Amino acid sequence: MILLALGVAGCLDGVTPVPTGNVDASVDVSQDSLGLNDSADTAGELNPPAELIDVPWWDGGEVDLDTLGLWVRNRGYSRWDHSVGVFRSAASGGSRVFANPMLAQSLLAGNATHPVGSVAIRELYGNNLVTLEGVNVMLKVGQGDSASDWYFVEFSDLEPPLEPSISAFAATGCTACHQTQPDFIHSVWPL
Repeated sequence: MILLALGVAGCLDGVTPVPTGNVDASVDVSQDSLGLNDSADTAGELNPPAELIDVPWWDGGEVDLDTLGLWVRNRGYSRWDHSVGVFRSAASGGSRVFANPMLAQSLLAGNATHPVGSVAIRELYGNNLVTLEGVNVMLKVGQGDSASDWYFVEFSDLEPPLEPSISAFAATGCTACHQTQPDFIHSVWPL
């Protein structure tokens, strides 16, 4: 199991919330849109095995925010490696963190930079450590270790239909806490 701590304090700072209503529910985070497919340094590393990524809302191209919302609502990540129980967090009442198989293997290997397709999920709980109040998603979309290599999504309202309050590369409020850690992941391995 893995213990990850994803910062959330001030996640809306400097980020324009995603508008609600009739908006395009997909965001292009493909390697082409990031300008990575022409790099010889990334050859052969851009298509990790789907079973390691283990998400139905990203195929290496666009993030399907509608599918991501349903997946979060149904806790599609619940079988992933995760922290034991809910732990108290300075940024929110409590947190429980999950890592997809790609990120779990990278953390286990002690990698300082994680592969494209790594996903971390942070459930945000109220002060009673029981009431689920929000979910944050981090998706690694670039080969480096900079803020722009991560795509951040936050669902601060879990009532249907789930619409993200944040959906951005290098979301300022999110990266402010994460920038102090290698490749933006706070982690302790093993639990």
